[in-house]
Amino acid sequence: MSLLSELRAFFRREQRFAAQRRELAAVNEELVKQRLKNERMREGMRRCLACDYRREATGRDQGPDGG
Repeated sequence: MSLLSELRAFFRREQRFAAQRRELAAVNEELVKQRLKNERMREGMRRCLACDYRREATGRDQGPDGG
């Protein structure tokens, strides 16, 4: 194999690896976004459930006439 063909093969591999690194970076970025979205949704659910729970507990504490 000549030096020129070895260099071409090397640069083709490097070009492919660079494309794969860009794709992997994009996938990792999307993963981070989805994890943050998931965590925000979970936190929202916790607040919502806690709010409902507080309303139920307050209603029970006050009794049926509200006092």
